[in-house]
Amino acid sequence: MTVPALAVVDAHHHCYATDLPGAALMDPYGLADLAADAGTADVDLVGSVHVEAGRAPELAVQETRHWQLESGIARHRVVLVAAVQLEKPGLQARLDELQQSSGVVGVRQMLDWHGGVKRASPLLLDDRWRSGLATLSGRGLSFDLQVLPCQLPAAAALARHFPALTFILNHGGLHIPWQQADLRRWSVDLHALGKLPNVAVKTSGFDTVDPTWDDRRMSDYLRTLLDCFGPDRTLFASNFPIDRATISYRALVAHHLDVLAGCWPQERSNVFRGNASRIYHIEGVTGV
Repeated sequence: MTVPALAVVDAHHHCYATDLPGAALMDPYGLADLAADAGTADVDLVGSVHVEAGRAPELAVQETRHWQLESGIARHRVVLVAAVQLEKPGLQARLDELQQSSGVVGVRQMLDWHGGVKRASPLLLDDRWRSGLATLSGRGLSFDLQVLPCQLPAAAALARHFPALTFILNHGGLHIPWQQADLRRWSVDLHALGKLPNVAVKTSGFDTVDPTWDDRRMSDYLRTLLDCFGPDRTLFASNFPIDRATISYRALVAHHLDVLAGCWPQERSNVFRGNASRIYHIEGVTGV
């Protein structure tokens, strides 16, 4: 009897193409490349979430349309999280443009960068920005929340203020070198955020925390996320091709399987596939 491969929805990856502005910053990496990487882990990639790749916000529509077209020939289901500046004039027209691409299910504006450097953005407390955020749920869009550990309390207050909006916390809300982090404070603040039912978390981005992928640190990281958000709001995510520089897809999947070994099969399936399918509205995804 053949055991079916583990079905996976990768909830956070990027793509780069030579015919898009800014492509020179990264080697080309497309949806087929992601599928090939997942194939090395002996999993069945049934869906993925392409997250905007940090290009200039004015290029968001071009980037989104490009990968919408590419998704039409991909062998797995693909949805898109587009870049947006919620505080800027003309937001509604920009969102109209982005949503002309049917695969757009959410938006991201990185709040752990300000002035071109890695530091806390003041936008979390900006009234105009919050007004823009308030319009997303009415459009059926979620918000990918990328913050530094020191911003987690403000992020919790934000999510509490907008209970109708789904927030997906990127990279475990950590995404700084572990030597610079107060891991006890991070865990406490993450637990507070995890109590809010409209917030989920992605497991991606550990390359920034520890590029050696120390087994104990990685296990502690994943267990903390699961403890805070449970197996119904924790999403497997690779952050490929960024994290691909320091870990293989096979090793990444193995880390997750080790930590999830004590979970029920349905809980494991939720982390690898079901949660991302539900939260990002990925239709037609099936598998074990």
